[in-house]
Amino acid sequence: MQEVIDVAPGQPESGTQPGMDEIRFAEICEEIRQQPNWRTEADKCADYYDDNQLDGDTLAELERRGMGPLINNLIKPTINEELGMEAKTRGD
Repeated sequence: MQEVIDVAPGQPESGTQPGMDEIRFAEICEEIRQQPNWRTEADKCADYYDDNQLDGDTLAELERRGMGPLINNLIKPTINEELGMEAKTRGD
């Protein structure tokens, strides 16, 4: 018999909450370990788009100096403009 791991710890048990067995949990962990090399770069690009350009160390240093983070996001409007132009040129 396999032990069932609760997906959402702290949640009251009910018949509608599905559990996750050890095998499925191990499969998910292995998928995470086997992610392609480009995934790190893609995550960084997504962070830039979402205004998360500064890491925790940089933010802590700016706070120590009494400075706030000054971010002028040029990536997001550029991507949004390109997406809008593409959508505009498509026909139904």
